[in-house]
Amino acid sequence: MTSVATDDMWQMKIMPTFYKSFRHVDPEVRKTIAEFLEEHSSGIDNPFNLPNIRKLTGWPSCYRLRFANYRVGVELDRRGKIILFRYVGTRGDFYKHFPG
Repeated sequence: MTSVATDDMWQMKIMPTFYKSFRHVDPEVRKTIAEFLEEHSSGIDNPFNLPNIRKLTGWPSCYRLRFANYRVGVELDRRGKIILFRYVGTRGDFYKHFPG
C-alpha cells in the first residue's frame, strides 16, 4: 500500500551521522530499518503514534525508535513537520552518542 504525501504529513530527513552509524548495524536489523524507511518514504501521518517511539527524558525534541536491540535516534521539528534521523546503534552504544 502506497501512501500519498499531503501537507499534514511529516517528512523524513536522514542525516549523514545516521548513514555513518547505519553501516555498522547488524544486516538483519539494517534490513528491517531500511524497510521502515522505505514504507514511510512519502511521509508519516503522526510520528507520535508509531508503536516503538519513546521520548528521551531531558531532551524536548529527541526520541528513539526501537528495532530489536538497536535504537534509532530522531529529532522532531514540530514547526516544519520534519523527522530528522540522526543516529542508530545498540542500546549500550546509543545512549553514549545520542542526543549529545
